[in-house]
Parts: sequence; structure tokens; C-alpha cells
Amino acid sequence: MVGGQQQGAATGIGRDVPAPATDRPAAEAGYSRMYMDVFRRGMRGMCTLSVIAVVSSALLVLAVPAPRWLVVFSTLVALLLVVSTGVAFVRWTPMLSSVSAMMDSRPWRPVTVYRIFRGRRTYLVELTDVDGSRGLYRVYHNLRPWFDVAGRTGVLWMVGPDSKGRAGLRLAGIHVPLLARKRRRARRGDSQMRVSRPALDPARTAADDPVVAGYMRWARSQAWWNLVVTVLSMAVATTYMAGLVTATEAGVWLRTEAGIAPSGPAMMLAAVLVVAVASVGFWLRNVRDILMMPRLLRRGSWTRLPAGLARPYRPNRQGFAVLELAVGLPDGSIRYVVVRNARPELAEYVDATGELWLAGLPHGSGPTACGVPGYAILEVARPSPAPR
Repeated sequence: MVGGQQQGAATGIGRDVPAPATDRPAAEAGYSRMYMDVFRRGMRGMCTLSVIAVVSSALLVLAVPAPRWLVVFSTLVALLLVVSTGVAFVRWTPMLSSVSAMMDSRPWRPVTVYRIFRGRRTYLVELTDVDGSRGLYRVYHNLRPWFDVAGRTGVLWMVGPDSKGRAGLRLAGIHVPLLARKRRRARRGDSQMRVSRPALDPARTAADDPVVAGYMRWARSQAWWNLVVTVLSMAVATTYMAGLVTATEAGVWLRTEAGIAPSGPAMMLAAVLVVAVASVGFWLRNVRDILMMPRLLRRGSWTRLPAGLARPYRPNRQGFAVLELAVGLPDGSIRYVVVRNARPELAEYVDATGELWLAGLPHGSGPTACGVPGYAILEVARPSPAPR
């Protein structure tokens, strides 16, 4: 049961996020196994796209008298997908298999962060193991906000390495296992990260939290990158189908005994356009919270309130779910809020600590920014009716 007394405004970094369990295999700690399955489905999706591209290009060459530009365009797209998929398959499949096997049989163990280097789309972490030995590990993930947290807290968790130097890492505030490989030294161009150790000022707004500011920069860049990938993918598909419509003798319309009907390529082009519009709409829906977050963060300083899960949290196959919380307000009342597409980290923090941090107190029926100060955990909470 959530109490109704405010726990106090933020005067420093809040409680640390729960550490992963070290008394069981790493795959059974938190949601690690679920995210490894997400990686595998992503690889299978890339392979499927490559097969579709090759088949489409072959149909143009063998079955349809298509113009030369369309054949060249389709061939280049298919070649690009096949090469990129092949490179990703060769690089990631052995690492996925090795790290998955280690996570099934070994627990996470805490290691100390000595230094962090930032490279080109990668990070190099120098770690001190429990036996005092040091090692350099190249991490192929663009997760700057979480590496900032790792530099501040000075700890992360690890399985491995195996005989080929492959290892799995887990950062504080994120359940996604990171694939890493042991290296002898830093590359030219790797620069050591300067780690800030922020102290929260209760007189300033949550937007002034340096960890929050770094996370917002990362989230915006990821959102725009997703939009670019979506638009380019839909542009390629639309160009292909439009070229197919112009290449066929039927064109857009077919004359049948029943009258005029759209041709097959024209119907496929229309379907691609519908998918393109739906994809952009889906992106706008997902990015809405990111766009409104700066305004919500400026409403007040980080405020800690007692909270609990109103319903059990069960993420979907992609690692997200609706999170329903009961929050105790200073006047003794209870406010129910819902977080859409919430990651497991926030649910785990609330369940373990019995508290939730808000950017100011909730008021009215509008949304409120919530998260964990000092960590890259930030969401938008909206008022909701009491669960039945």
C-alpha cells in the first residue's frame, strides 16, 4: 500500500538502481534472456529483407521487361542488403552464440570501471576484475548516457570472456546485455571520456540534471535516425513499385470483362504508400513523448514520492509494456498514473525501492516527467483511473 506522505525533495542522487542478481545464471537475472531474443529476431529480420530484395531483383531481370535503370536500382539495393547482412551475420552471430552460452551457465559478476574511451560508434572500457587483473573491452553499442552512468558509479557487471575474448556486459540502468570483445590497446582516435559526478540542486529544475540532458540528446538523435531509416526504406520500396508499374504493359489500370480494375503492381504500389504513411504516423506517435519532455522537465525539481506497482509489469517481446503506478501525494491522496511503452528499468526501480521521482508535483490531467536522478531512466507518466 502506498503511503501519502512526500519523502522529500531531491537533494542528491537518489537510491541506486537494483543490481542484477549474482546468485543465478545471467540469463535468468532480470530480462537479459528476453533482450538476447530481440537481437536474434533482428538478425533474422535482416536476412528476410535480403532474401526479398534478391527475389525482387531476380524477377525484374528474368520475368518483367523492366527498364535498365530499374534493374540497376534493384540490383544495387539487393547487393547492399546482402553485403550488410553478411557482414552483420559474420560479426554478430558468433558473439551472440558465445555470450548466450555464457549467460546460460555463468552469473553476472561486478567489475570496476577504470577508464572509458569513446571511439567511432564504439566504446572501449578498461575494467578491473575481481582478481585485480585489468582488461580492455570494445563495446559495439551507441549508449552514451549509460556509459556516462558507468563512469560515475564506477561499476558494471560482466560474464566471460571466453577463449576468443568475447564477453557480455551489463550497465546500471539498462537490462540490455552488451556484446564486447577483448582488445590489447586503444585505437588511434579513441578519446578518454570525462565523467561528471553531478549533485542535484533542489533549487533547479530537472532539466538542469546533466544526466537527463545527456539522455535527451541521445534520445533525440536516435529518434531522427529512426525517421531517416524509415523514410529511406519507404522511398526505396516506392521507387521499386512505381518503376514496376511503368514497366508493365498494363500500367495502372487493367481492362477486364467486368470493367476497369487496378493492375497488380498498382495495387502493390498503393499498399507501399499506405505502409509509408502508417510508418511515419507510428514514428510521430513514438516521438511525441521525446518532443514534450523538455517542457515537462522544466516544471520543477526532482521530487521523490512513495509509489508502487498498481498492476504487475509484463513486457512484450520487444521489451516494452504499459506500466501502471500508484503514487502517494503530499496531501495523503493517491494518484494513479500510467507510463506507455515503459522499459523494465523503471518498473524494477519502483518495485524495489517503493519510490518514484517526478519533475515537480503532478497537477491536473496533464503528463509529468518521471525517472531516476543520476541514471538514464526517463519516462512520461499520465494520469489514469484506479485499476479495477
